[in-house]
Amino acid sequence: MRKRIGTSNVLDKNFKYIFNLPLYVVLGIVVIFPLVYVFSLSFFDWQLTTNRIVFNKIDNYLELFKDARFINAIWRNFYFAFFSVLLQIILGFGIALILNAKIKGVKIYRLLLMIPMMSSPIVVALTWRFMLNRSFGIVNHFLEKFGFQALSFLGDKSLVLPSIILVDTWQWTPYVIILLLAGLQSLPPEPLEAAHIDGANPIQRFFLITLPLMKTHLGSAVILRTVMAFKIFDIIWGMTRGGPAFASETLYPYIFSQSFLYFRIGYSCAAAVVFLMINLGLSLILNHFKADKQ
Repeated sequence: MRKRIGTSNVLDKNFKYIFNLPLYVVLGIVVIFPLVYVFSLSFFDWQLTTNRIVFNKIDNYLELFKDARFINAIWRNFYFAFFSVLLQIILGFGIALILNAKIKGVKIYRLLLMIPMMSSPIVVALTWRFMLNRSFGIVNHFLEKFGFQALSFLGDKSLVLPSIILVDTWQWTPYVIILLLAGLQSLPPEPLEAAHIDGANPIQRFFLITLPLMKTHLGSAVILRTVMAFKIFDIIWGMTRGGPAFASETLYPYIFSQSFLYFRIGYSCAAAVVFLMINLGLSLILNHFKADKQ
């Protein structure tokens, strides 16, 4: 009888682990194994063209940080993420405030605003690639019609990254709108009503009540969109493939080209490990900043 009770107690203690076992197996196969495999490959010189695999210690990492193209790709990643998220938060919050007001046809506006986000990124990239074309793009057509000179949006080094930022903003601002609109609709009405009775104007109500109450939702939107923007690939590859002269190349296109264009598997794995570390560090910093604000 005692043995049965003891066995039952052991089962009760390990019950949650037994039921979570399938989750651990899936995580191990889908997440842990690929991470360990990529990390181990980063210490090898593996050329697919010759199928030569040589252990070269940390040479891949040393070469990475001597590569100006890799360093520039990191800076472009931060530039892209900062300005795209900044634009999306400003536009998304502004449109969310408008949609939160009781205006006619608000459901139709919400539906129309969701269309860019529901489109495939590669479709968005190819569509905007044609629209921004210098010779036959509709954007340059309207510029010339209003007396401006046609611009090479995707062929000019100084214009290509801002152009891609605007395209990314067009697609993903609706995502920010959804997050912030949900936050606005969850705010308690009492503080705003009290401020209105006390004579506060709309601007004062926004900065003194709405904005402080929305800090948590804004923080969540910033973190989610920063992580997503930092991993940008589809739009850049579909529009420019990192050109011209690598002027729009961020880390993901860089890693992709090293793997599948130059076939440098070990080197690209080292770049992927560095990219993962940067992403994790950025996420931890943003989460810490959000926790401090709360």
